Amino acid sequence: MKIYLSKKKLALLFLACILFLVFGIWGIISPEDLVTTTFRNPLIIKVIGIIGVCFFGPSLILIVYKFFDSRPGLIINQAGIIDNSNSANIGLIEWNDIKGFEKIEILSTKILIVYVKQPNKYIARANNFIARKSMQRTYEKYGSPISLASSPLKINFEELEKIITEEWEKSKVQKKNDD
Repeated sequence: MKIYLSKKKLALLFLACILFLVFGIWGIISPEDLVTTTFRNPLIIKVIGIIGVCFFGPSLILIVYKFFDSRPGLIINQAGIIDNSNSANIGLIEWNDIKGFEKIEILSTKILIVYVKQPNKYIARANNFIARKSMQRTYEKYGSPISLASSPLKINFEELEKIITEEWEKSKVQKKNDD
């Protein structure tokens, strides 16, 4: 099964990134303009602006790249899951390497954590330094470097979770039959 990237969702993510990038740049250039009762110190505003630009700048580039990427965001087949929905591009996550799943929510975004037997194998496969560091942080915080979100995909989270867990269960039955 192929699940493609949603151009509509990517366009919304693009607009959100632009907005945060503009505020980040504004916070760097003119932090005094953004002083409020909550953020009174221009230095704190400038630091937040720098962090925002460092995060949303690369995110914007990735979103633009993914917008023009014609490959499926996820491929779910008999061998496992191929995730092309993010910057890591770690290749095939084999069913027999998956230990289980957990649904978490971060800032109202539902994410499926994929627990694997060999987490460092997948971290090493990440195709760039930032993706490796991100996967390492995810591993340290959630116990697995692999997380799947429906936000960039043409599918809702409940459907994604259902399809993946059903295919994983089928693979376990198939493995028992093969043994």
